[in-house]
Amino acid sequence: ALQIVMENMESSLKIKILELGRNGNVLCPTISFILKNQPSVVADVTLATKLPPEEIVGLSEDIKLTSKDVHSILEAGSYNLLVSSSLLADKQLLAEVSRSMTESTFLLCEEKVDVNGRNMDKNLELISKFDTGEGSL
Repeated sequence: ALQIVMENMESSLKIKILELGRNGNVLCPTISFILKNQPSVVADVTLATKLPPEEIVGLSEDIKLTSKDVHSILEAGSYNLLVSSSLLADKQLLAEVSRSMTESTFLLCEEKVDVNGRNMDKNLELISKFDTGEGSL
Protein backbone atom coordinates (compact mmCIF):
# COMPACT_ATOMS: atom_id res chain seq x y z
CA ALA A 1 0.00 0.00 0.00
CA LEU A 2 2.81 2.43 0.83
CA GLN A 3 4.48 1.69 -2.50
CA ILE A 4 1.29 2.63 -4.37
CA VAL A 5 1.10 5.93 -2.47
CA MET A 6 4.76 6.79 -3.16
CA GLU A 7 4.46 5.91 -6.85
CA ASN A 8 1.52 8.29 -7.19
CA MET A 9 2.98 11.26 -5.34
CA GLU A 10 3.58 14.35 -7.41
CA SER A 11 7.41 14.45 -7.48
CA SER A 12 7.67 15.29 -3.79
CA LEU A 13 9.64 12.97 -1.55
CA LYS A 14 7.75 14.12 1.54
CA ILE A 15 4.78 11.96 2.40
CA LYS A 16 2.17 13.38 4.75
CA ILE A 17 0.25 10.77 6.74
CA LEU A 18 -2.62 11.07 9.21
CA GLU A 19 -3.92 8.15 11.24
CA LEU A 20 -7.25 8.39 13.00
CA GLY A 21 -6.35 6.26 16.01
CA ARG A 22 -9.55 5.13 17.64
CA ASN A 23 -7.90 2.42 19.73
CA GLY A 24 -4.40 1.59 20.97
CA ASN A 25 -3.54 -0.71 18.05
CA VAL A 26 -2.44 1.73 15.40
CA LEU A 27 -0.58 1.26 12.12
CA CYS A 28 1.44 4.48 12.05
CA PRO A 29 4.43 3.12 14.06
CA THR A 30 4.83 0.35 11.46
CA ILE A 31 4.31 2.78 8.58
CA SER A 32 6.87 5.19 10.04
CA PHE A 33 9.40 2.37 10.51
CA ILE A 34 8.98 1.21 6.91
CA LEU A 35 9.36 4.71 5.51
CA LYS A 36 12.52 5.38 7.56
CA ASN A 37 14.17 2.68 5.46
CA GLN A 38 13.19 4.32 2.16
CA PRO A 39 15.99 6.44 0.73
CA SER A 40 15.09 10.08 0.11
CA VAL A 41 11.62 9.81 1.65
CA VAL A 42 10.68 12.12 4.49
CA ALA A 43 7.60 11.01 6.41
CA ASP A 44 5.42 13.50 8.28
CA VAL A 45 3.27 11.20 10.41
CA THR A 46 0.50 12.44 12.70
CA LEU A 47 -1.68 10.32 14.96
CA ALA A 48 -5.03 11.83 15.93
CA THR A 49 -6.26 10.16 19.10
CA LYS A 50 -7.83 10.87 22.47
CA LEU A 51 -5.74 8.09 24.04
CA PRO A 52 -2.78 8.89 26.32
CA PRO A 53 0.62 8.07 24.73
CA GLU A 54 1.28 5.15 27.10
CA GLU A 55 -1.77 3.31 25.71
CA ILE A 56 -0.52 3.42 22.12
CA VAL A 57 1.36 0.31 21.03
CA GLY A 58 4.73 1.03 19.37
CA LEU A 59 4.58 4.83 19.51
CA SER A 60 7.89 6.49 18.59
CA GLU A 61 9.18 10.07 18.92
CA ASP A 62 8.92 10.79 15.19
CA ILE A 63 5.11 10.48 15.27
CA LYS A 64 3.25 13.67 16.13
CA LEU A 65 0.24 13.33 18.41
CA THR A 66 -2.87 15.49 18.29
CA SER A 67 -6.09 15.28 20.26
CA LYS A 68 -8.04 17.69 18.04
CA ASP A 69 -11.41 16.52 16.81
CA VAL A 70 -11.41 14.62 13.52
CA HIS A 71 -13.44 17.25 11.65
CA SER A 72 -10.95 20.06 12.29
CA ILE A 73 -7.94 17.84 11.55
CA LEU A 74 -9.33 16.67 8.20
CA GLU A 75 -10.38 20.21 7.30
CA ALA A 76 -7.00 21.72 8.18
CA GLY A 77 -4.67 19.53 6.16
CA SER A 78 -4.00 17.80 2.91
CA TYR A 79 -2.60 14.30 3.29
CA ASN A 80 -1.10 11.73 0.94
CA LEU A 81 -2.32 8.88 3.13
CA LEU A 82 -5.16 8.62 5.63
CA VAL A 83 -5.11 5.58 7.92
CA SER A 84 -7.91 4.27 10.10
CA SER A 85 -9.67 1.16 11.31
CA SER A 86 -13.29 0.03 11.17
CA LEU A 87 -14.41 2.91 8.96
CA LEU A 88 -17.06 0.81 7.26
CA ALA A 89 -18.82 0.49 10.62
CA ASP A 90 -18.91 4.28 11.06
CA LYS A 91 -20.69 5.68 8.00
CA GLN A 92 -20.57 9.27 9.27
CA LEU A 93 -16.79 9.21 9.75
CA LEU A 94 -16.33 7.38 6.44
CA ALA A 95 -18.30 10.11 4.65
CA GLU A 96 -16.25 12.83 6.36
CA VAL A 97 -12.97 11.13 5.45
CA SER A 98 -14.16 10.68 1.87
CA ARG A 99 -15.10 14.38 1.58
CA SER A 100 -11.68 15.46 2.86
CA MET A 101 -9.74 13.41 0.30
CA THR A 102 -8.22 14.88 -2.84
CA GLU A 103 -7.33 13.04 -6.05
CA SER A 104 -3.86 12.37 -4.64
CA THR A 105 -5.02 11.05 -1.24
CA PHE A 106 -5.05 7.34 -0.47
CA LEU A 107 -6.93 5.62 2.36
CA LEU A 108 -5.57 2.60 4.22
CA CYS A 109 -8.18 0.93 6.43
CA GLU A 110 -8.04 -2.08 8.67
CA GLU A 111 -11.49 -3.65 8.60
CA LYS A 112 -12.99 -6.59 10.47
CA VAL A 113 -15.67 -7.09 7.80
CA ASP A 114 -15.25 -8.19 4.20
CA VAL A 115 -14.32 -5.19 2.10
CA ASN A 116 -15.98 -4.94 -1.29
CA GLY A 117 -17.19 -2.16 -3.54
CA ARG A 118 -20.77 -2.50 -2.30
CA ASN A 119 -20.09 -1.54 1.33
CA MET A 120 -17.79 1.41 0.61
CA ASP A 121 -18.50 5.09 0.11
CA LYS A 122 -19.50 5.72 -3.52
CA ASN A 123 -16.68 8.28 -3.91
CA LEU A 124 -13.98 5.75 -3.00
CA GLU A 125 -12.42 3.11 -5.21
CA LEU A 126 -10.95 -0.14 -3.89
CA ILE A 127 -7.53 -0.56 -5.53
CA SER A 128 -6.01 -3.25 -3.35
CA LYS A 129 -7.09 -5.64 -0.61
CA PHE A 130 -4.97 -7.76 1.73
CA ASP A 131 -6.53 -10.49 3.86
CA THR A 132 -5.02 -10.55 7.36
CA GLY A 133 -6.87 -13.63 8.59
CA GLU A 134 -8.84 -11.58 11.13
CA GLY A 135 -9.98 -8.96 8.63
CA SER A 136 -8.52 -7.05 5.73
CA LEU A 137 -6.43 -4.02 4.88
